[in-house]
Formats: sequence, structure tokens, C-alpha cells
Amino acid sequence: MSDVVTFLAEEPSPGQGESLSPWIIGVVDDEPSVFEATRIALEGTLFEGRPISIVYANSRESGRRLVETTPDMACLLLDVVMETEHAGFDLVREIREVMGNSAIRIILRTGQPGYAPPMEVIRRFDINDYKEKSELTQVRLWTAVACAIRSYQQIIALEMNRRGLRMVIEASSEMMRRRGIDDFARGVVTQIAAHLHVEPDGLVCVAQRATGGEPVVVGAAGKYADAVDRPVSEIDDPQAAQSIALALKRRAEVTGADDMALFIAGDDWIGAIYVRGRTELRPLDRELLLLYCRNVSLGFENVRLFEAASAAAYVDRVTGLPTRVRFERTIEERLAAGQSLGVLAIGIDRYFDYVILLGHRFGEEVLRALSLRLAEVQPQAEAIGCLFSDVFAVLLDGGAGTDPLAAMQRIELPLTVGSRTLWVGLSFGYALAPSGPISGRELIRRAETALHKAQQARLGGITAYTPEIEDSQRSRILLAHELREAMENDQIYLCYQPQIQLGSGRVVAVEALLRWRHPIRGPVSPALFIPVAEATGLIADLGKWVTRRACRDMRPFLTTGVIDRVAINISPVQLRRSDSLAGLHRIVRAEGLSPGMVEWEITESALLDGEGAISQLREAAALGYKIALDDFGTGHSSLSMIRLMPLDVVKIDRSFLLEVSSDPKARSMLRSIGEICNGLGLETIAEGVETEEHLGAVRDAGIGNVQGFFYSRPHEPEDLARWLEQRRA
Repeated sequence: MSDVVTFLAEEPSPGQGESLSPWIIGVVDDEPSVFEATRIALEGTLFEGRPISIVYANSRESGRRLVETTPDMACLLLDVVMETEHAGFDLVREIREVMGNSAIRIILRTGQPGYAPPMEVIRRFDINDYKEKSELTQVRLWTAVACAIRSYQQIIALEMNRRGLRMVIEASSEMMRRRGIDDFARGVVTQIAAHLHVEPDGLVCVAQRATGGEPVVVGAAGKYADAVDRPVSEIDDPQAAQSIALALKRRAEVTGADDMALFIAGDDWIGAIYVRGRTELRPLDRELLLLYCRNVSLGFENVRLFEAASAAAYVDRVTGLPTRVRFERTIEERLAAGQSLGVLAIGIDRYFDYVILLGHRFGEEVLRALSLRLAEVQPQAEAIGCLFSDVFAVLLDGGAGTDPLAAMQRIELPLTVGSRTLWVGLSFGYALAPSGPISGRELIRRAETALHKAQQARLGGITAYTPEIEDSQRSRILLAHELREAMENDQIYLCYQPQIQLGSGRVVAVEALLRWRHPIRGPVSPALFIPVAEATGLIADLGKWVTRRACRDMRPFLTTGVIDRVAINISPVQLRRSDSLAGLHRIVRAEGLSPGMVEWEITESALLDGEGAISQLREAAALGYKIALDDFGTGHSSLSMIRLMPLDVVKIDRSFLLEVSSDPKARSMLRSIGEICNGLGLETIAEGVETEEHLGAVRDAGIGNVQGFFYSRPHEPEDLARWLEQRRA
């Protein structure tokens, strides 16, 4: 070989290149002598430390097979004219278009001087060079091949870079779908092993920065699969432990003859990915693995966040009990196993009173104390659930011998809250799984439906689910929707019932009574739709509507002195809003009435809701509104209530009059009430006066005003005007 060739082609030193894979150069030519000359010129030389190996075929067909079976061929020296004039071009077309091999570099050679392929062919099929065989001296041959190998090397590097980046992106995306630390770590090992073309034998270990403790295996695959949750020092592989320790110490990768440890780190932890197998890495592979490791570190942080979120989804923060989601899964699993089940739902009565009066911390102590009690009743932890902050559930055996009352009696015993023994009011709802199919979610919903019914009926009781309960509640929900539509479509209206002063016979006031004329149901009783409005929050808008309409309807009679005032009922639910009466006052003034023309009628239960309601009533009284206590004698009435509240009028419930003819005590009580109210300077009105006997009892009791069918039924505004005119006449 000439000096120039020696200079261009690296002179091998002893042993150099023996362990490196060679550059494969293909020769396809129907003249064996051309192959032999090429072999002599190129074999034994090195390019970038790697030897050159020559492979040969003598026709287009054998050349096609050679390229197909040698996917890492760097360069092909191809004769243009062989068995046909275009045999070489046909092979180029197959390589590029059929095989899809765009990396291999092709040098066309011809023995026909002056023959050159069209430029379109060179461009279309990405041909590296075209040479006449006679001009390919050793130097020129080596130069052409070296340039081709360099080009091939760059193309492969770009392709590897592209594939590698795709691998990083796809692998990272795959990692993000893994939802547990162990599953994530096992996937990391599998992905790296696939990239390195080795068996997925490896592990991932992590150590906390703060403690400086020994790293623990958090995920593993292959022969290390049983090492999960064990310290690295306990792995029966000293080589793995040594490589991992070195990587953690250096904070860098460690590559051995047949293994690799890659360093990873997060905000408060460090770790290593260990893979066993031959790990000969090109620089590009190393860069891609380091990039992948950075993504792995971020992936670990995401998985840790997911596990924290999962814990929040499945474990209640305060009590440590399974959440609704986890409890529902437990039901599903047991139903699938054919178990007979019942769900007992437990609600803490007036829980937020504890929170408001004694603070959130005390409220949480109550929740934890109840959760401990439930654990005594149901020792299987997964069979207890926290459905809501103050609603719990317990799974009971649904067999014939199971009595939810027995569980209820054990649960409602006094609780130990801190150093106190506390009676906590509880209500219960029970739902038994039917013999047919039912989901866990549906069974829980039925128990909650029964609990809601129990809390509506009376606190501290238990209700078993029946379809009728649900039908009733569904009807209430539908009624609430229709009531909203009724407000918008003028289906509701007001009637007015006169209140008569016995001494003078004068109509001193009228009470506004809400009515609903449903287009399909017909008249709907207020006893049915008012509770629905209160339960759904419609009562606030309904109260504003009633106040506006009553003021507007009665303004002609009030401003002319025909009557003194209009009485408007106020729901206890309305008074729970601190600005309720202030809002109604603005409506009264906007309709042109003075406060003295309006009387707010409240029930006794409104006074039991706390100081907020009483404060509003005092402010209203100070503005000049009359305050009337309705239905006196039916609830928690007491003389102290009459004395302390800002009352002007006491309306005595009709139940007293219904019994005056048969019970002398009722007549005596009526007389006593009249005397006490008169002594306190309060007006009195007897409700439900329907007969002469009722009227006589009222007169005897000294009650000043009456309201009832004996004098008048409720009237719509036009009828009221005619009735008042007739009465004056």
C-alpha cells in the first residue's frame, strides 16, 4: 500500500480493532477479479479504529439477497451493467424503494468508459458517487469508501438520535401511565433493557437524602423480581450492590463489563437504576440514557404525587377509614363473591353545632371517636367507610339472623372524646342488598336515602330503605322543579283571610295565604309545597314574591284605612339568613308602604333557631313592623318566650277551639292565655273560629280578635274588595 493510502487508512496496531464490529462494505459485480482487487485494497485497514470487512455478490439477484441479509452494510460498490444493461439501477431501485434502506451509501461503478447515469437517477436514488473502474486506484478507492462510510455514519447517527428521542418520549409516556412506584420502577428496567438489547434483569433503588439511610429496592424485574422492599445490601448479588453503591457515591453512571448502574435523583431522594447484561455503549446511547434518567426522576415525582392523591382518594384524612370510593369497591367485591350484605349508614345529628360551638379540632375528635366505635362493632377495617365528613357506613351480614338494631344500639352508646364522655346524637339508615343484581354505589345510595328520611322524621331514629321512600323523595324533587316553574308562569297566587276585632266588628287586618293552582295536579296544598320550598332553598325567593305581591294587592286598602295591616308569614328557614328581613323591608318600602302596615307572622320554631332570628325580629320591630307569634300552643311555647320576645300579637292555635266543647280544661287554658296576653299588652287572635260555640268561648276568654270561616273564607283580591264593600254596607 502506498504512503498516501497508509496515511489515509489508519495503520492497525497489534490487537487494535479486534473487539470492535467492522465496517461492512458490499461489492456486487459480475467480474470476480474486481472483487478481489477491492478486497486487497481495503481489507486490513481501519476507519476510526474499526476494521473493514468485504462481502461479495456477482449478480443483481444475489446482490439483493446480500443487502437484505446484511442490514448494517455501510457502503455498496455496485456494477451498473451486469446480466442486463440496467441491472445495477434495478438493484438500486429495490434497495431504496422496496427495502426502504435509505442509510446504505451506494457507489456506482462501470467498465464502460464515457458511460454516465442520468442526473435524475443519482438524485432520486441518493447515489453517493459514480466511478469508472479504471480510475479507482487504491487512493481513490479508499477516499470514495471513506467518504461513503463517513456519510453512512452521520446518517445512522441522525437516525439513532431520532429513534432514541422517540424512545425517550414513548418510554416516558409509558412510564406516566404506571400508577404505583413498584410498577413504575419495573417499567423503567424493562424499557432500558429493551434499548440496550439485553434481558430485563434489573432493579431500581431509592434512598432518602435526609436520613442518609441504605437504599431500598422499590421495583425490580427478571431475576431480581423478589428483591422489592429489601435493602440493597440484602440482595444476593455483590456485584450489583457494589455498582449501585459506587453510582450513588459518585452521583454518576457506573459501567462495568456486563452491568450498568445509572444515577437518578429527586428533590429529597437519590437512587440508581441497575441493569445486568453486556453494556457496550456508543456516545449517543449514553446521552439518550442520561436524558431518559432525567425523565425517570420526574416520573418518580409524578408517581409519588399520584400515590399521595390515591391515598387521599381511598383513605379519609381525619379518621383513616376507607373513603366512599374504597368502601364502594369493597361492596362490589363481596357482592361478586355472592355474599349477602346490608349497609348501615350513620349520620351525626347537628354535627356542625359541635364545630361551630367547640371548634373544628373538637369536631374532628368526635369523628375519630365514632370511627373507633365503628371498628368495635365491625372489626374488618375495609367494611367501614366514611361517606361524607359526618356520615359513615358499616357493612353488615345480610343474613336472616342479622339485626341492624343491635348494631345501632352498640354504636350509639356514649363516646369518649378526649377526656370527656359524650352523648352524640346519631341517626341511622339501613339498606339490604336485594337478591337480584345491584351495584355498590346503588346500595350506598339507598342507605343514605333511608338515613335522610330518618333525619327528616326525627333525629336519633333509624329507617329501613323501601322503594316508597324514594318515590316520596323523587316526588318532592319534582314538585320543587314545578314550583319554580309555577313562580315564573303565574300559577301561584295569594288569598287573604280577614281578621275581625270582636268589640267593634271591624276588619283590622288580613292574612296573606299562598295558593298554587297546578295545571295538571289542580290545587296543591301549602302543607305539601311549603316544606319542599324550605328544603330546596326556594323559600327565600318565594318569600320575596309573597311580600311584593301582598304589598301591591293590599296597598289600596291600607293607604285608605280600610284595613290597618297585612300579615305575611315568615318561614324559620328564611330567618336563618341574617339579612332576610332587611331584604323584605326594602321590598315593602319599594311598594310604597310603611312598616306599620305590615305584620310579620312567625312560628315558635323560628325563635328556637338562635339569636340571629331574634335579632332580626328586634330590628324589624324597631322599624315599626308588627310581630305576631303564630300557632301559639302547639310547639315549645312558654310564657317566658312571650315575655322576652319582641311580640305584638299572639295567634292562638285552632286546636284549643276544637276541644272547648268536649274538654273543660281547654276552655280554662284558653281563658288563661287570654288573661296573660292582655296583662302583657299583647293583641290576641283566635284562629279557626268556625261555629257560634267557638265564638262564645273566644269571647269568654277575653280574646280581642278572631279569624276563621265563621266570618270569612280566604279571598282573592277582587273578591276581598267586594266582601269588604258588602261588610261596610
